Amino acid sequence: MIFTQLVTLSYLCLFIILAFKSRQINWLMATLFLIAGFSYIIYSNIPDFWNIKLMYYHPYFYITLSSFFFFINDWKYSSEDKMFYITKPNTPIGYWAVTAFLQHLAYLIILLISQLSYPKGNSLFTLISILQMYLLHPVWWITTHIALIASLILISIKKDGKHYFSIIHLQAIFLMMLSFIISYIYYQELRFILAWS
Repeated sequence: MIFTQLVTLSYLCLFIILAFKSRQINWLMATLFLIAGFSYIIYSNIPDFWNIKLMYYHPYFYITLSSFFFFINDWKYSSEDKMFYITKPNTPIGYWAVTAFLQHLAYLIILLISQLSYPKGNSLFTLISILQMYLLHPVWWITTHIALIASLILISIKKDGKHYFSIIHLQAIFLMMLSFIISYIYYQELRFILAWS
């Protein structure tokens, strides 16, 4: 539990540092307002459930939700090169935003598929596993996010001080996240089978 809190707090602190360095003040303020807002809603409706640790237990949710400020201001499309790019040169937080968005998109698609196929097959187990992954295992989510950031840094094209991404790059990151989620589901299913055998 303490390890999880340290990892999530470090993740949030790293985001704050990168946001300050990249002058993404709107994104940072929106994230902090979301954390405060969700904490207030939880505290006013379920006061016994509220805890200061809940404010930073799922920072990836708040950061991704408020990343639309980054996409509005710094995410552009070059019709000449037919590629997306980050307007501010050498902005590591740009990789953060893109991978976080693709990570959540892959997650939501698996969540939607499992709900649409319910109660057929092992859709209930899949649904429980992916909800558990997002809500109860933030270290796993953060670790996969870091792996996606590293992968995007390696495959992106750097030109004229800008970072360019083709649709193929974005699809590769999206497919990586899908494979991470499916691996997690099968791992949980294997653990369940072994526990009951």
